[in-house]
Amino acid sequence: LESLPLLLGILTVLAQWTFLSQYARYTDFNATGPNPEDPTFILCTQSISFLGILLFSVMFSGLFAFVIQRARLPYGSVTFVLTLQVLMLGTMRFGSEHIIAAFGAGLIGDLLVQYASPHRNIRALLVFCAIVPAVFYAGVFLTLHAEADLWWSLHLWSGVPFLAAGAGLFAGILGAQARE
Repeated sequence: LESLPLLLGILTVLAQWTFLSQYARYTDFNATGPNPEDPTFILCTQSISFLGILLFSVMFSGLFAFVIQRARLPYGSVTFVLTLQVLMLGTMRFGSEHIIAAFGAGLIGDLLVQYASPHRNIRALLVFCAIVPAVFYAGVFLTLHAEADLWWSLHLWSGVPFLAAGAGLFAGILGAQARE
C-alpha cells in the first residue's frame, strides 16, 4: 500500500502517453476478418500497427527501466500497471480481449523484477525490457489467432514479438545509460 502512489504515477504517465498515441494502434490492429484486397490498405494498416508496437514497447520499457533503477517495486507492480493500462484503453478502443495477454506479460515481468534483480544488474534490466513487450505481443497475437481469422501472414504476426523485444531492448539501453 505504501508504493501505491508510485504505481499510480507510473500508470498515469503510461496512460497519458498511450492516450496521446492511441491512433498508432498498439493493440487494435484491424488484422482479423476477411483478407482485404487493396494493397494500399494492407500496407497502411500494417505500417500503423508496427508503429504502435514500437511506440508502446519503447514507452513501457523506457518508463520501467527508469523506475526500476530508482525504486524497489513490490511484487505485482508490473501486472497492476500493464493490466490496468490495457483495460483503460481497451474500454475506449478495442474491448478487453487483450487483458489476459497483459496479465501474463505482467506476471512474467514481476517474476523478473523479483528474482533477476534488474535494479542492481543491467543485464537483468535489459532482459526485462525485452521480454515483457515480447510476451505481451505474443499473447495478443495468439489471442487474435485463436479468436478470429487473421489475414496477416504467419511470418508477419509471428515476428511481432521479436520487433517488440528489439524496441524494448533499445529503450532499456537508453534507460540504463541515463543512470550512469
